[in-house]
Amino acid sequence: MKNDLTRDEWIAVGRAFFYGLDNVPKNLMDHYVNGRKKIMKIAEQLVEEPVKGFGSQSLKEQLQQKQKDSHRIWFERWYESEHLEKELEIAALQNYSSYSIPFPNSEYLARRLQDPRTIKMLREKLPSIKIKYKKTEHKNIINQTYYTEEILFDWSESVG
Repeated sequence: MKNDLTRDEWIAVGRAFFYGLDNVPKNLMDHYVNGRKKIMKIAEQLVEEPVKGFGSQSLKEQLQQKQKDSHRIWFERWYESEHLEKELEIAALQNYSSYSIPFPNSEYLARRLQDPRTIKMLREKLPSIKIKYKKTEHKNIINQTYYTEEILFDWSESVG
C-alpha cells in the first residue's frame, strides 16, 4: 500500500476524524477535501487487511482501542477539572445528601457523559457513593416534551 498523503493532509484527516468536520480549520479543510479520494482508497485497503506493525489487530480493533484510550484520557482530564470530591464535600457541608451534574448543551460533552464507561469510571473513583445516569421527561407550558439528563451522586443513608 502506497502512502502518498502529505503531512497537512494527514493532519486534516486526523482532525476530521477526531473532532468532526466542523472543527477542522479552513486552511486544512482544502487538504481534506482534495485528499478525500486518496484517504478513502487507503481506508478501504485498511479495512480489508490488518495494518502492518500492529500484529493481528484489525483496523476495527485498533479503532476500538483508540476510542477506549481516548475516553480514558478524556475522563481523567475531566475528573480533575471538575474537582468532584470537593464539590461533593461542599454539598454535604450544605446539608445535601446528593449532588447532580446536569448535561451541558455541548453535544461533545453530553456524548462523553452519556457513555456508560463514564459512570463505570466514576464508580471506580468514588466507590462509596451511589452514582447513576438519569434522563427526565418534562413538558413545557405549551405541552411540548423535552428531556434533561444528569449524573446523580447519592450518599444518603438507606432507610430500611
